[in-house]
Amino acid sequence: MDIAPWIHFGIGLSLLLAFLELLASRRLKRFSWLLPFSCSLALLQWQILVYIQKLYELHPEWLTFAIGNISLLGPILYSHSRHVFAELSEKKAKPLYPHFLLPLFIISTELYFLYLPAGEKLHLLHRSFTGDRLDIINLGMFLVSLRLFAYFVNFLKRFYDWRKDLDIHYPSPLLKLLLFYISLTVLLFLAFLLRSQVLVKMGSVCLVFVPILVFMYRELYPNFFAKVQKEILAKKYEKTQLKGIDVQAVHERIITLMEADKLYHDETLKLASLAKELLLSPNQLSRILNESFQKNFNDFIGEYRIAEAKQLLVQQPDKTVLTIAHEVGFYAKSTFNAKFVQMTGMTPTKYRKQHT
Repeated sequence: MDIAPWIHFGIGLSLLLAFLELLASRRLKRFSWLLPFSCSLALLQWQILVYIQKLYELHPEWLTFAIGNISLLGPILYSHSRHVFAELSEKKAKPLYPHFLLPLFIISTELYFLYLPAGEKLHLLHRSFTGDRLDIINLGMFLVSLRLFAYFVNFLKRFYDWRKDLDIHYPSPLLKLLLFYISLTVLLFLAFLLRSQVLVKMGSVCLVFVPILVFMYRELYPNFFAKVQKEILAKKYEKTQLKGIDVQAVHERIITLMEADKLYHDETLKLASLAKELLLSPNQLSRILNESFQKNFNDFIGEYRIAEAKQLLVQQPDKTVLTIAHEVGFYAKSTFNAKFVQMTGMTPTKYRKQHT
């Protein structure tokens, strides 16, 4: 089966993706790491095509920078992920350039290959592709593939850490996409290590799915990474809101104010006034109510009011529903009735009849 048209299709898609990212970068006035990734991906597919069709026998220089190009993929993807999740870091971000030192060194050494005579280039390639010994080219391919695999595994670990720490729910296909990239890296690594044409062809076919999947995700999850960044900022803000606050002490103080002081009897009680009583900001109190009691302010106060109203309706049948509503902190009977029905499934009058 001739897979050359399929690889040409993948190269075209990768270049189209690079072009779209270039336009987006100019429009948004920001650099996109998907741009160099797409260019690197196109070059990788083209060089695999050169290898499969043995075009290197006529133009051995076309395989120059093959190892350096693969060594760039890991740092490029790392840089892209760090840009997306930059807000997660509590520490000052470390510079990116150390990740690119090895690729730049490899590329500079590959310049030596570029200036070799054509016959010597071809001899080195033949020895690498058909020989039994591990030469410098195979060793280089082995090491950069291993390094790329390490980058993917590291990102997978951080992916789970972010999900756990911030409780961010990513679409499950994103995880499958990451696992696909890892599997593809292993497949290409084995292909070159074992010098297997079959595995190389399988890997080159799978490689075409990388730009296809990127385009699919752009359609299925538009502005996905922007949304992730926004959610990260919100989650990070929530975590830092309560920094330096003894949440347990505040929790106990709230219980005291409600159960001993019955602060909920105050009809004018608002989130801001309760926060002021606790020496907190409204946002901080809201976070504590959500995290410690799993309720918002209205439901939290409402439960205390309705719980006492249920007791009074049964224990003091001579009191009117309106009187009880005012006693427990409701300003209007309509509001009391609505909250009572919401929490008990019946009106106060019906509840009284059933329990007396």
